[in-house]
Amino acid sequence: MKSALVLVSTGVLFAIGTASLAAPAAAPKKCAPGLLRVVVASKPRCLALEERVQIRAQFLQLRDAEAVARTFHLTPAIVRSVSAARTSRIAQGAGNAVALGLSSAPRCTDASPPRPVADLRWTPAQSGGLEQRIAVTVHDGGIESGLFTSSAPLKPDRGSFTWTRMQGQANHTWVVLTLTADGWTVGEPGTFVGPLCPVDYQR
Repeated sequence: MKSALVLVSTGVLFAIGTASLAAPAAAPKKCAPGLLRVVVASKPRCLALEERVQIRAQFLQLRDAEAVARTFHLTPAIVRSVSAARTSRIAQGAGNAVALGLSSAPRCTDASPPRPVADLRWTPAQSGGLEQRIAVTVHDGGIESGLFTSSAPLKPDRGSFTWTRMQGQANHTWVVLTLTADGWTVGEPGTFVGPLCPVDYQR
């Protein structure tokens, strides 16, 4: 009996392989907005944007879907479909197609204990887009290779966001991803250093 492999994205359904009528249905599981739902051997998973970029980067490097599938515990068919999807591609853009004027203001919150955050601002792409994401990395080349952390989907006209997932006092590189019909476009990155937020311990 063959099992069905199904990829579900926003408004898109991919069916790979065949399944008999007697095949058990996958356990229902919803993914948060921006995540890609895949089903492998009747078990659903939610793939984040950074995972999909990693899958595509490795597939383009190795050209071996089976090897990449073993690394990510997927199937070769899912690896090929994810790699071909426009929502797995990040390309350098320019001009009206990308967000501009990136600025950041790291700070410590007034909470007890204080938390490090960074207030991010930018001008959205003038050509418009389907949605935006913030992607932050502490690795060289992390955006292109998928070694980043991304925000939930943002409206295409949004121009500010408070980043809370700091990596200590490391140098953080951040970009605004704009989703177009051809995939994600990105302009010049911004940078900030994670703030050191002292904590007063009381006896």
